[in-house]
This record gives sequence, C-alpha cells and structure tokens, in this order.
Amino acid sequence: MLGIKLVVHAVKILFYNIWATVRLTLFPMIIGYGIAFGIVYLLAGDTVFALTEGLADGRVTPDANIYLAIGLAMVVMVLAFCWAAVGWHRFVLLDEQPGALLPSFGWSYIKSYYWACIRIFLVLFAIMFLMILFMSVLSSVGLGIVVIFPALFLVSIVCYVLSFRFSLILPGAAVGKPMSLVQSWNATRGQSLTFLIILVLMFGFGILVEQFLLLGFVGTIIWAFLSWLSFAFGISILTTFYGIFVEKRDL
Repeated sequence: MLGIKLVVHAVKILFYNIWATVRLTLFPMIIGYGIAFGIVYLLAGDTVFALTEGLADGRVTPDANIYLAIGLAMVVMVLAFCWAAVGWHRFVLLDEQPGALLPSFGWSYIKSYYWACIRIFLVLFAIMFLMILFMSVLSSVGLGIVVIFPALFLVSIVCYVLSFRFSLILPGAAVGKPMSLVQSWNATRGQSLTFLIILVLMFGFGILVEQFLLLGFVGTIIWAFLSWLSFAFGISILTTFYGIFVEKRDL
C-alpha cells in the first residue's frame, strides 16, 4: 500500500542523519518553547500562578495581560514550527545543510510558509464553520445527538484528509516554489484513501504515545521523546508527499 510505503520512507529519512534531524526539528522548538514561556512569565506570570490555584473557586479571573501573553506565545510557537519545518524541507529536498546547531533562519521562506499555513487553516475553518451551521439546523429540527456526533467525527476525518490534499503548498513555500491550493489538490488527486491510511496510523501512534504519561517520570521522558518524534514525522511526511507527488521521486 502506498500509504504504508510513504510512512516507512518518512520515518527512514528521520533516522538517516539523526543529528541533522535533532538540529533541524528539536532545537528550534526548544527555543520557541523557551521564548513562549518567557513571554507568559514576564507578562502574566503572577496571574498564571494565581489561576492554577484559585480559578476553580472563582477568586481569580483572567485579565488582559494573560490573553496578550498567550497570543504572543502562540505566534512565537508557530514561527518556531515554521522555522523547523522550512529547515527540514530544504534539507531533504534541496540538500541544504543546517548550521552547527540550528537551521538557517531564512525569513522570506518562513514568512511564505507561515502564510501557507494560514491559507490551509482558513479553508478548513470555513468548511468546519459551514458544517457546524448545518448540524445546528439538524439539531433545531430535532435530530440532535444521533446525527451530530457521527457527523462531527466524519467532518473531522474529512478535514484531516483535506489538510493532506492541500499540504503540498507548505514544502513548496519552503523551497521557494509556491503552489496554489488548487495545484496541490490536483497533484494529490486519487490519493484520499492513501491519506486516510496515513491518518489512521498517525492516530494509532498518538494513542500509544499518550499511554506513557501513565508510567510516572520515566514514562514522561519517553512521552516527550515520542512526542518530538511525532512532530518530526509530521514534517517528514509532508516532505515525502512533495517529493513523490510533485517532484515525482522514487520511494
């Protein structure tokens, strides 16, 4: 099955040069998390600590600073993700080597990648919004839970598959060859079942990873490692899609 072959290939290239994988995908995210934590601590540290202790009984409520801090932290995290993703795409597709510890910070490519992420998000958000409106109508005529929950599950699967269909614009932006959503859609025509298989495998692995949180400190360490590996795999599978469906490389 093509889906399984794509997954195996994406995993193999992660371990082909593990030190490059660490430099490209782990270190940028550590920096991003560190900066995001610093922003939250500096702008709303007291509020965050108070909320963890007093929100349940209503003694403390969020203020403007915490919303600002969370918003800025999210922007930083997305930029860190784009930095790591661009570095990985360019490493695999263009053989662009990272620096001693970090990928190069090519702002023009990161900015293009960021905009590509927003485009995919907006399309999926519009689809979800329309489906929620439709389900609200169904609920208003008395169909209720019997229809809504299965429909939500189906819509979620559809959105995940669509995100894969549109995802080629991401590595395209990273390597300086922008694609439209329509071009990505056309390049992945007939691959929805392939993407569904990959989605099932990713979902199963995600469930497995979460189980390690039940195993105490050692389990948490394993969970952190596998979570990073899942993140790196997500970038790697997108790179594989681009190489196979756009550049027509062999697996």
